[in-house]
Amino acid sequence: MCLEEEESVHHLLVHCRWVSSLWHLSLSSMGVSWGQRVTVKDVLVAWGRRMKKCFAFGVWKMIPLVIWWTAWKERNKRIFKGIDLSFQDFKL
Repeated sequence: MCLEEEESVHHLLVHCRWVSSLWHLSLSSMGVSWGQRVTVKDVLVAWGRRMKKCFAFGVWKMIPLVIWWTAWKERNKRIFKGIDLSFQDFKL
C-alpha cells in the first residue's frame, strides 16, 4: 500500500507508514503510549493485556479491527479497482 516495502501481513497491518499513522492517531487520542509491535500476533497479545486496564473497554476492543479493516479495504480498492485515496483521506 505504501510502495516502500514488499507487502506482507505484518507490514500491511502493523508497519506500513499509512497504517502506523492510524495506530498513532487512535492511541494518542486515547492518551496511550504504545511501542510498535513486530507481528500481528504481538499486537493482539499486547492489546489483550492492556485492554483489561482500559476504561473504555468496548472502544478499546474494536480499535485493531477497525484499523485492520480500513487498511484491508484500501488495499483492495487499490489492487482491484485502481482507486487510491490520498494519505489525508485515508486517515480520515
